[in-house]
Amino acid sequence: ISREHFTRRLEGFKNSPTPPPEKNTILRADGQEIPVEIHARPIKHEGRDCILGVFRDLAGTIEAETAIRESEERFRVMFENAQDIMFFHELISEDSRGFFIDVNRLAIDCLGYSLAEFRAMSPLDLLEDYDDPTISRERETLASDGMLRFTKVLKAKDGRRISVEIHANTFEHQGRQVVFSVARDISDHKKAEQAILDAKRALEEAQRIAHVGSWEWDLRDNSVQWSDEMYCIYGLDKDVKPLFRNDLRKRVHPEDVPSLEQAIRSSMETGNYSAEYRFFRFDNQELRHVH
Repeated sequence: ISREHFTRRLEGFKNSPTPPPEKNTILRADGQEIPVEIHARPIKHEGRDCILGVFRDLAGTIEAETAIRESEERFRVMFENAQDIMFFHELISEDSRGFFIDVNRLAIDCLGYSLAEFRAMSPLDLLEDYDDPTISRERETLASDGMLRFTKVLKAKDGRRISVEIHANTFEHQGRQVVFSVARDISDHKKAEQAILDAKRALEEAQRIAHVGSWEWDLRDNSVQWSDEMYCIYGLDKDVKPLFRNDLRKRVHPEDVPSLEQAIRSSMETGNYSAEYRFFRFDNQELRHVH
């Protein structure tokens, strides 16, 4: 503290006997500078006018504040450049719609709302039907467990629908419970799933029309999968576990069992399977030919 500053500080007591604390730097005997917060007030001591001063070392506080600030800056960079949509919002409850506090740049770009618009909205405003009873159950689970993973379809400002998988966590911020959510766009994944389902339905319909069945045998666990038409061909109810080898052989005409077994052994060596045999249907014992 310079002599000039100290003199001005003393003069200040004439106008304000209890001045506010100030931050400054003092110099130790070894030359090290130490940041301090100074609290001072005039007192009487043994009949003389004195000043009582308290110096609080701020070195640790400043280091902590610097670390927090740097951490916040790193988080902000990650938040704004994340490849997933990120939301901060109040915890939704019976008394609160849980308005947005902050969103990242990708949320703005994908959904089309400005930051100001988001802050006037609740996550419920992004949903097609916020009266869906599943929302109430999800809200209760999040409030009790502090975390939740679920899928939703969000409405963009331009009317688009975006399928997302959301990972939500709650924590306390400035004395209130808030939610940090990461939403990953899974629209392409949903489209791929739907395409597979459509292809499966088309295959099943083609097999039904052509009266052709298909099956899969997984050599790793010896499991077998049948198409719907396979059940129809063999006269089995679809609730029955698919049959193979030993169980199926019991329905094959005895004269055709050796050639069927040879075809199965050959398929395990070459990867190709071809067999023609006769079998007795399970429902009416009718003899059928299959290839």
